Amino acid sequence: MMLLQDGSTHEWVAAKKWDLIVTMDDATNEHYSMFFTHQDRISKELTILGITTTEAANNYLLQSYMPAFNAIFIQPASQEGSTFVPWMGTSIDDI
Repeated sequence: MMLLQDGSTHEWVAAKKWDLIVTMDDATNEHYSMFFTHQDRISKELTILGITTTEAANNYLLQSYMPAFNAIFIQPASQEGSTFVPWMGTSIDDI
């Protein structure tokens, strides 16, 4: 198996450019992971806002950035309950 990881920047949400990182099997094209990253955006945003200390950056992330991000992407569960099930195999120590 040869895994390929690639990223591309697009305007996935109106007026917001983010990177989408995809990991897939090069032979079968099966996708193993896909996620957005804001790494480049955050550093630029902190600079524009004049945030220069770790404490100020952490406050900004907690008070402004994360709530705005969650408002766009958070979705309620499609069903109530838990998807976790008890382990039915051998002793966990055998793994």
